[in-house]
Amino acid sequence: MWPSLVVEVEYKLFQEPTRLEFRDAPQPTGSLKVAFTANSYAVGKEEKDMPLYMTQFAYTPQAWAALTKNPEDRAEVFGALAEKMGAKMRSLHYSFGEYDGVIITEAPDEGTVLAILLAAISPGHVKATKTTTLFTPQQAVAAMRKAGTASYRAPKG
Repeated sequence: MWPSLVVEVEYKLFQEPTRLEFRDAPQPTGSLKVAFTANSYAVGKEEKDMPLYMTQFAYTPQAWAALTKNPEDRAEVFGALAEKMGAKMRSLHYSFGEYDGVIITEAPDEGTVLAILLAAISPGHVKATKTTTLFTPQQAVAAMRKAGTASYRAPKG
C-alpha cells in the first residue's frame, strides 16, 4: 500500500476547491476522471447542475436603429461572451412588453452572471436588465419540504 494521497481540484466551475482523499490507496495505475457536461459537472461520484439565470433586457432606441439598419443575430455574440466567461447561453428570445427580450444562461454562480452582464451592457446599447435565478421543480419541491418544517411568527399588530 502507498501512503495517503490527497488531490485538490480547483476549477472555475466550483465555488470552492474540492478536496479528494484516498487513504491507504493501492499504487496508482490510472487517472482521476473528472467529467463536465453542458450544464453540470461530476467529480468521481455525483453530478451537480449549474444554476440557470433568466435575464430580461431592453435595448435603447439607438440600438434598435442600428439593428434595423444592420440586422444581426445577437444570440451568437452573447453566446460567445458567455462561453468565454465560463457559462453557456441556453437561449435568447425577443418579446413584446417592458423588456425587448430574455436570455437563459447556465453559469456556475451569480458572480459569473454579473460579469457577463456588465461586459454585455458596457457598450451602452442596453437601457435596462433584470436577472432572476431559476429553480427546477425538484429544487422547488425540496425548498417546500424544508419550509414545511419551519415556523415563522407574523408581526404583531
